[in-house]
Amino acid sequence: MNHRWWWALLAMPLAVTAQCTLVFRWLPAGGSPDFVLLLTLACAWWRGIPGGAAAGFWGGLLMGAARGNLCGPMAVIYLAAGWLAGAYLQERDDRVALLWLGAAATVIVCGLEAGLMAVLGFSYSVGLAALAELALCHSLLLAPVSLGPRSED
Repeated sequence: MNHRWWWALLAMPLAVTAQCTLVFRWLPAGGSPDFVLLLTLACAWWRGIPGGAAAGFWGGLLMGAARGNLCGPMAVIYLAAGWLAGAYLQERDDRVALLWLGAAATVIVCGLEAGLMAVLGFSYSVGLAALAELALCHSLLLAPVSLGPRSED
């Protein structure tokens, strides 16, 4: 039995800590890689819909708690990203699909988060340069994951 999925769930608090403390505004256009989203996509690659959805929900709860706001909505956004990624990757064995999905999930999660923040009255914006940079960064960071084997059980 492959236990990478459980290690990913245990690594989620480390990803949230790194996201909130170490890599704030790391990239030249002002963005930073979303390690929670990357770990969610990796779980969806390894374990399909259940792994992606569980990792996304757990990561969204932790991310909302670390930011001090929006625990529930962030959990739903990341859960949806993990579920959709798992459903998309479940039908495909193409390793390039994970890289394209990394870019697409970045755009979707940033859009959902910006919409949610606007509805709730918070100021939040992502420029096109930062969004393109994040999409490329996420695809490059997912490349080593796509080279590893997928779970068969």
